Amino acid sequence: MTWRVARALDTLLSQLNARAPARSKASDGSIGDAAHATRDSDHNPWYGPGIVTARDFTHDPAHGLDGHWLADALVKSRDPRIKYVIWNHRIIDSRAQYGAWQWKPYSGINPHTKHVHLSVMANPSADDPRTWNLGANPTEDELSKTATEQVNEIYNSLSKTFTQAGVEYGDLMVRLARLFPPIDEKAIAVRKGHSAGTLTNASHSAWEGAMFDLLPRVQAIEKAQSEQDKKLDKILSALDGPSTTT
Repeated sequence: MTWRVARALDTLLSQLNARAPARSKASDGSIGDAAHATRDSDHNPWYGPGIVTARDFTHDPAHGLDGHWLADALVKSRDPRIKYVIWNHRIIDSRAQYGAWQWKPYSGINPHTKHVHLSVMANPSADDPRTWNLGANPTEDELSKTATEQVNEIYNSLSKTFTQAGVEYGDLMVRLARLFPPIDEKAIAVRKGHSAGTLTNASHSAWEGAMFDLLPRVQAIEKAQSEQDKKLDKILSALDGPSTTT
């Protein structure tokens, strides 16, 4: 069967290759393998005359292509050609019926920690060859920041917004934690002892490590808030007094 990749995705591939000419392409992908062919997948040439509407782009921050940056850049662009993006245990879909532009946990077999998956719409826009708006290249300083520094930057940025909205510190920490993939609490002790190489990759391991450190703080805050809620319920119940009938 004759097939080709959507031209919009070819444009993005060319842009990323130009930005990071030495990047790894180990996890790049277009048309799916035999396993993809047995299920619904945008990696299959199912649209129009054999058009593949998905591409994978390898996460290789050491050589200029950081998956975190690429996923964020695509989401910020709100490009109408985007159907959905999958990256690092999460998926974000542009379509209203799937909660437009809201990151959600992704539980597929492939966690997408080695590459960013982009699917484009199965309509004429798939072949729109316009340049993608990816913003500025991440600087070397940004790529070399530690996970703790990145988490702190996110916290500080969100803190101003939530403080202005009257959101308490505990609520902010909970919301911050929910920006990251769900953590299997039973596996924390085991996985935290592993080296970066035994996890998905060094970058993901660093982020995961940062969240391991953050999780106990979030749990402590949630527990304290729960206790406060119970005390408040008791006070309100006492004020209401016993129910009476006439």
